[in-house]
Amino acid sequence: SEKPLGIDISIDADSKTITFQDTGIGMNAEELKENLGTIARSGSKAYIEKMQSSDETKDAANTIVGQFGVGFYSAFMVGDKITVYTRSAKPDSEGYCWDSDGLGSYTLSKADNVPVGTKITISVKDDAKEFLDKDKLSEIIKKYSNFVGFPISVNGEKVNTVEALWTKSKNSITEEEHKNFYRFISHSWDDPMYNLVYQADGPLSIRSILYAPSKNPEEMGFERTKPGVNLYSRKVLIMPNAEKLLPEWLRFIKGVVDSEDLPLNLSRELLQNGPIIMRLKSIMASRIIKWLQDEANKDPVKYGKFFKEFGVYVKEGVCQDTDNQKSIAKLLRFEVSNKESKELVSLDEYVEAMPEKQEHIYFFCTPNRKVGIDSPYYEPFKKHNINVMFLHHPLDEFVMGRLSEFNGKRLISVDSKEA
Repeated sequence: SEKPLGIDISIDADSKTITFQDTGIGMNAEELKENLGTIARSGSKAYIEKMQSSDETKDAANTIVGQFGVGFYSAFMVGDKITVYTRSAKPDSEGYCWDSDGLGSYTLSKADNVPVGTKITISVKDDAKEFLDKDKLSEIIKKYSNFVGFPISVNGEKVNTVEALWTKSKNSITEEEHKNFYRFISHSWDDPMYNLVYQADGPLSIRSILYAPSKNPEEMGFERTKPGVNLYSRKVLIMPNAEKLLPEWLRFIKGVVDSEDLPLNLSRELLQNGPIIMRLKSIMASRIIKWLQDEANKDPVKYGKFFKEFGVYVKEGVCQDTDNQKSIAKLLRFEVSNKESKELVSLDEYVEAMPEKQEHIYFFCTPNRKVGIDSPYYEPFKKHNINVMFLHHPLDEFVMGRLSEFNGKRLISVDSKEA
């Protein structure tokens, strides 16, 4: 077709039909039989057959969404009849009409005056009339297909108006675009403190854009934050607020992860616990930790502000994420006795400043700095000019216990027998 690619959706409430018209490559008779002649030929059956050829994945194959109701044939969940007009873009192709009530049979005949592309008309059931509402249909498209790379319109009005920034190169995205996209994806009105555009082709295909907010909503009295990263495949949403995509402690991160390696029609169980998700989780967690460490090295003062907002999440990570515990520990920041209270230091900085004869890292969990300084437990350390970390958060003592050591140095409380 010489027309630009696009999809136009028309709703006719009077005749109770929804029509999808595209300007794509269309289909010939053989392709119609192959793609629409077998229920759920949309990909799930082929996926199951592929999965069942491997002993490791036979159980996973059984958890896929049922064959009926996937892809094209899911239209029969809302319609009692589907008519398809199509003509292939291949030279000298004829037009065809495919018609079915979804009960196992279909008719296929030649049709005149069919333009290149495909038109699908769904006769909507009485119990699915809600989909004849323009606003309802537009809302669904915005949720699941807002970033598809060609225009989608409903009754002549373009619906998908937001650009998929994660597909662009890092240097081509402006700060204003970052700010607007962050607000769109997070439903927030603050500005992001940090942003990361991460793209990779191996071992998995990944296109992602991630943000660290400026404010912690949990500290502002709101409920526990839900995971803030949406999972896409080829710019189509397959799991909003993906719970298993990142470790729990990274729930404050907002953004999008898109991987072409993810099938569009997998069950929720496989999307949460399947091998691809587990690999994605490992890759993305490591990359986010490195990103935050890079930001800390670049601007320690700004990172200090970040840590005051989100440090509790980092501490959760040390306690919960055993796979990444050592690297997460490098993101921790603490007050120390030989610096002003507002100046935070990392464990690396503490160790680097240790006298040669000092064997351990010393900390003291106290309600506040003054209580620590006035405590008799601190007095001998002050006398010998030994630096002590002052920890004031209720979680800190548990963090030190879980960590136990850092770079070969034991973490010792000044009020313990080992001190």
